[in-house]
Amino acid sequence: MRTMLLAASAALALSLPLSAQDEPKGAPAPSEIVAAAPKADWAAIPAEEVLVMTLAPDADGKPRTVVIQLMPAPFSQGWVHNIRLFARAKWYDGISVNRVQDNYVTQWGDLNYDNPEAKGQPKPLPEGLKVMTEADYVSTNIAATEAWMATLTPEQVSGLMKDPEASPVRLARKSLIGSLKADAYSQRSLFSFGWPLAQDGGQPESSLWPTHCYGMVGVGRNYSPDTGSGAELYTVIGHAPRHL
Repeated sequence: MRTMLLAASAALALSLPLSAQDEPKGAPAPSEIVAAAPKADWAAIPAEEVLVMTLAPDADGKPRTVVIQLMPAPFSQGWVHNIRLFARAKWYDGISVNRVQDNYVTQWGDLNYDNPEAKGQPKPLPEGLKVMTEADYVSTNIAATEAWMATLTPEQVSGLMKDPEASPVRLARKSLIGSLKADAYSQRSLFSFGWPLAQDGGQPESSLWPTHCYGMVGVGRNYSPDTGSGAELYTVIGHAPRHL
């Protein structure tokens, strides 16, 4: 028995260096993933769907810029309308970062709004803001499919229609149905057209909505039924707070 144990130990000792050599180097850095992405993985973002936020320079005087992609139809379009309105009215100019809560969110807006310690008056809101209900948080599978179909060029549609199995409707539906694990907040969670989404089923009329992942930007609001206007925004800087 001792001889067998010694032999096994020797074999294990000999195998360890080989295992060490076979160990993967680890997950690539985000910058490495971006650098290695083929051209086909990139998509042009319309200028109307980009919000550029310029922060004060850092301690070394270097400029700081944050680029935010606005949600495409059919999601969150009331808030997207308001954010564009705030930006065009230059309402966001001069606002401040008012909250940084580690592993939760960073939030910015008018320091004098809803602040008992405010020393000034809140900024007047621009005219034309939309008011949303909680029903506007959610869309449907069929509405998302139709909205994404509308973004295809005639050439793209023609190319896809050559193969019935690759029809644009089928591809869009396949993207929506290809899901990850269920969780406590939805029956399915998935990435579709680059966006993290959740749904309550795979039927055309099933509900579909965007979720909170690291780096996602949301609209600050009070307790339900308030849905916020877009005057206050936040970004997730920790775990995915799905309850938001």
